[in-house]
Amino acid sequence: MGIVAFYLLHGGSRLSYYSSCIQARKKFIFYLFILHFSSIAHATDYDVSGYGDDGYVTGNIDAYGDSVDGYIYKENGSQVYFQGEWDGYGEIEGYDENGDYYHLEVD
Repeated sequence: MGIVAFYLLHGGSRLSYYSSCIQARKKFIFYLFILHFSSIAHATDYDVSGYGDDGYVTGNIDAYGDSVDGYIYKENGSQVYFQGEWDGYGEIEGYDENGDYYHLEVD
């Protein structure tokens, strides 16, 4: 017994069967679209170094388009969370969790 015959035997009409098939196909295409484009938007990892309010820092940040974030390490060895944006080609500026300003360059 085919799927259409089974659907018709259980009270469905051909129109409602084909309508549900079209809806299922649209959902499937939508999920493929989301899956494809979500795999494109991923973070890129960079090693950085630069200067800020507290002196020289190094670290590793993740870039998501124009925004960047990650952990940087001060000269005294302390680690702070950094958030910023691209300022130019290979240059980043932003602030740490304490509000201190930093200008970083990609190594």
